[in-house]
Amino acid sequence: MHERLSLAIIIPSYNDERVIKAIRSVRMFDDCSAVKVVVADGGSSPQLIADISAELGPQDVLVSEPDEGIFDGFNKGLALAEDCDFIGWIGSDDYFTGQLKSSTVLENLREADLFIADVLHVADGIVQRRTPAMPSALGLWRIGLHNPHMGTFGKSDLLRSVRFCITAPASDVDYFINVFKRARKVTYSGTPVVCQTLGGFSNGSFRKMLRGNRDSFRIYREHFGMLHAVIAVFGKLTFKAISRVLYYFRRVPG
Repeated sequence: MHERLSLAIIIPSYNDERVIKAIRSVRMFDDCSAVKVVVADGGSSPQLIADISAELGPQDVLVSEPDEGIFDGFNKGLALAEDCDFIGWIGSDDYFTGQLKSSTVLENLREADLFIADVLHVADGIVQRRTPAMPSALGLWRIGLHNPHMGTFGKSDLLRSVRFCITAPASDVDYFINVFKRARKVTYSGTPVVCQTLGGFSNGSFRKMLRGNRDSFRIYREHFGMLHAVIAVFGKLTFKAISRVLYYFRRVPG
């Protein structure tokens, strides 16, 4: 009998109607009926909850209750994905490109602890920059070239062994440093798997970006030391700037 491996895609959401597009994009990504959508909603309006429910299948999960932000939502999603072999995630304003399929993710995760694919960062339908998977797969996450978060998939036991701090602005950086430290094998693809909307909770203003980078510095310093933290934050900012300059702007299909 053929083994059916399951992949949970966690989507935290709160009063964002774009989550419907995010859920529908999972259907384009899933080519082997092995994907379970896990929506961790922060207590959206009854109408939006009804709309979300209408998009979900019998294998999917929706929990709607007040939470303490996106990182709390991710933690709830991790808890809800305990019955799945593997885990991935996207934000409610993100969507899968359809260029890379779930069967490819599952095939890689049979042998690896983590599988990473490229992420396109978009604004108003235009690609602004691209975060490639290769640098982080080669270990360069240690110097600030962090993984494309929404393009990272992993074994459930590994990803659920760490939790997001719900109060730290750069909790995602700390989470993935801990995950990558524990991973024994990482594979990657240069195919863009997700379009991630620029802005969001940590980049919506100059003040938020400053707080996020300051917290990133603290996290790198705690993990690797002061000099390493300086190099990592500089590398992170430089990499983003170069990616935006070099990557040709193009219209995103759909």
